[in-house]
Amino acid sequence: MLNLFRKKGQKGFTLVEVMIIIMVIILGVILIMPRYLFLRTRVYDRQAKAELKSYYTACQAYLAANPTLQNACTLAQISGKFVKSPQVNIVPAGDSTCRGTTSQYSAPNTQLFTIQRGGDITPERY
Repeated sequence: MLNLFRKKGQKGFTLVEVMIIIMVIILGVILIMPRYLFLRTRVYDRQAKAELKSYYTACQAYLAANPTLQNACTLAQISGKFVKSPQVNIVPAGDSTCRGTTSQYSAPNTQLFTIQRGGDITPERY
């Protein structure tokens, strides 16, 4: 490619060719990195949302099996039916409907999800 920089009989790459290859690699990383970070955050949010839905389902099953209990459904009470991952923070609301319970993945820029009436989870970002 750049034969004018080579002396006769030399083999291999010139410094300019190596610099061009390094610049192309750096440019590729710069272009791909924001998309990767966005997708990673999206996966974290989906995991937090899925765990909140599982928590809600386990609470509803627990309260249906124990109709005399009128207090809140706690993580300790449903530990046999629901296993929380260590990365997701779930904060029970304190009432028997589980409304207001929140969930968030413990990573920067992640969304906070809340259970609303009827088991709907907000915000609906994805």
